[in-house]
Amino acid sequence: MVKLRNKLKLSVVVLATLHLLLCLELAYSTDWNATYELKLSVSGKPPYNVAIYSKNGTPIFEARLNNNTPIRIALSQGTYYLAVIGNEDGSLAAYFKRIELISNIAIVAKLTPISHYQIKEVRIQVLYPNGSPAANIDVMAYPIGLPRMLYMAKTDKDGFAKLQVLNVPIIVEAQGPLRPLKTREMSISNFIQQMIASKELSIKNGNLRGDIIIVEKAVAYRAKDIVEGHYKTITLHQEVITSSFESYLKEVLSSVSQAKEQVLGSSEKAFATSSLLTIFGILGASALIALAAFIVIRHRV
Repeated sequence: MVKLRNKLKLSVVVLATLHLLLCLELAYSTDWNATYELKLSVSGKPPYNVAIYSKNGTPIFEARLNNNTPIRIALSQGTYYLAVIGNEDGSLAAYFKRIELISNIAIVAKLTPISHYQIKEVRIQVLYPNGSPAANIDVMAYPIGLPRMLYMAKTDKDGFAKLQVLNVPIIVEAQGPLRPLKTREMSISNFIQQMIASKELSIKNGNLRGDIIIVEKAVAYRAKDIVEGHYKTITLHQEVITSSFESYLKEVLSSVSQAKEQVLGSSEKAFATSSLLTIFGILGASALIALAAFIVIRHRV
């Protein structure tokens, strides 16, 4: 009985060793940096917009196809999301696919009208880096390949937000409040005069009063991910944002010019010029979020 038990133990050890050796051999022989070819053909009437995203929602390939000639894209091994956007009988249509790329593949994309896709509810939980709920955080979502089809919500006290979205892979972005670390202040009058002197602004100064607070360095909390199902937890990561006043001064001119009447007619207005702010479309909103820099124009009554 003892001999039999010892033989069984020895057999288990031998099998475990063989399994380990096999796993090591597979790991050694696998080329994790291998590049494969994705051949994409689209069925329908061009033109089409093609976008490929990494598994965390970062765009890695974008192109516009004006004919039905297949295209070949070289990608390293990994998980990707493909979106092809076009028109079918005058209506917006799309094709979505998750790709596990481990070899050369060929895909024929057949577009489906957007109106044929169902709507689903997605619950997003947003956490700070320490794991605590991120309350009152702006959450934005859009189908891959369709950044203008926006869905927006705010998280509740427990860090949850609910969104009604297309039942396709969606990109979710969460943005926390910007926390200034370094600021400087100048009067609106001086700001306008600088613009007039540089011939970048043609409006008259008038009685525009108040201060411009320029945030040159700040801490930002943000996150981005792709969601396929009905629930996702995303964790904000912290970034220190630095910006140069001169680098975005010209961009703010149009906002100042368009908002002059709003500033004169309210006690406080906020404006920003970063590229992500344009996506959020918060110009004139009560809570202003910017990744590069922001300007708060405060009118003194």
